[in-house]
Amino acid sequence: MELDNFRVTDTETIRRVLIGLKKSTSDLEVRFDGEDRVARTRIQSCHPDKGYFTLRVLDTIALHRRVLHGDDFLLVGWAHGVHTEVQRLAARDFVDDPRHECYVVPVPDELIYVQRRECYRAQVARFVEVFVKVQFAPDDGPWYDAHLIDLGADGCRIGLQGIDTPPTGFRDGLTALQLMLPGETRPIAVQGNLRHWHWQEDAAQLQAGYQFHRLRIGEQDRIQRYVSEIQREMCRREAMVGG
Repeated sequence: MELDNFRVTDTETIRRVLIGLKKSTSDLEVRFDGEDRVARTRIQSCHPDKGYFTLRVLDTIALHRRVLHGDDFLLVGWAHGVHTEVQRLAARDFVDDPRHECYVVPVPDELIYVQRRECYRAQVARFVEVFVKVQFAPDDGPWYDAHLIDLGADGCRIGLQGIDTPPTGFRDGLTALQLMLPGETRPIAVQGNLRHWHWQEDAAQLQAGYQFHRLRIGEQDRIQRYVSEIQREMCRREAMVGG
């Protein structure tokens, strides 16, 4: 499994990572350097526009004390179907209210954001709008318009505007996808297995993640070339900001 570790400084990506972790259906893990014990928590509220988010009190007393001491910690969980680690976090304050005990954690200016997945996923929506046609089971069903959010050699995540409930066949069988990548003269036709979906309230859209099914080598090469272009563009923009 490939490990992607990259530095994130733009506020929109930081916001998206934190909101994704808040929407996680399972507990998040809190880990400290040099510490074998692991504590569990949840993001209780997320206020990137105000510069902070809150975490539920840890279930391990010794690690709770480390948070109160201001030690840096690692937050581990699932964001948008991706195993995610966010490093270099530290609590600024503690709300000692029996009804709402929580840590107040500043939204950092920089995240070391780690993704664990089979293949790297490029955040396509940050650079260009890529249109997708989607047909859910059965095969003779209608086609829906969508746009590409992220893309990798193994799958993608799409956003469907104007749909607030899953269409018929949304969770049944394979989904047909046609990706029209920039610079291409013909769409990439693939099939995908639905892995996760949720309603993204701030974007007012239904988002769904797919794992490609039996992707042909030629189509995989076309996708990988485009993903590589996105990676190069990310490096170029970060170099411009850093310079």
